[in-house]
Amino acid sequence: MMRKTNKPVKELTAGNRFWQQYVRPSLLGLGCSLILFLLFALLLTYTGLSEGLIPFLSVITAVISALVTGMAAARNAGSKGFLSGALAGLAYAVLLYVLSFIPASGIYVNLYILILSVIGILAGAFGGILGINLSTGKKRY
Repeated sequence: MMRKTNKPVKELTAGNRFWQQYVRPSLLGLGCSLILFLLFALLLTYTGLSEGLIPFLSVITAVISALVTGMAAARNAGSKGFLSGALAGLAYAVLLYVLSFIPASGIYVNLYILILSVIGILAGAFGGILGINLSTGKKRY
């Protein structure tokens, strides 16, 4: 089958591959987190929802964002969606934790980072499985 363009295929270097598989999906996950946190903040402000839901909503946000991160990473990887998604989910969790140092007065290593890492790995791996399975229906030329 002939290609539609005569442009040469650009080979990915190690740095570009790392960017495509882990950093870009992690930034997408952070954007998803930002949107969900803003949505939940509006819900808490303008409805009668209790502030006691904040820990639950933050876990839901982390799960959904890590899932999106894993899906994006697996689509970029093309194979081994479970592993690509898990690593991208971990990268998302680490990036989120590093960004949390900005408003804090110091670096704290506690149970939160362990829970966030596990959520990132598991939800990212599941997202990677979904990303591979959803992308296999496409025709690739």
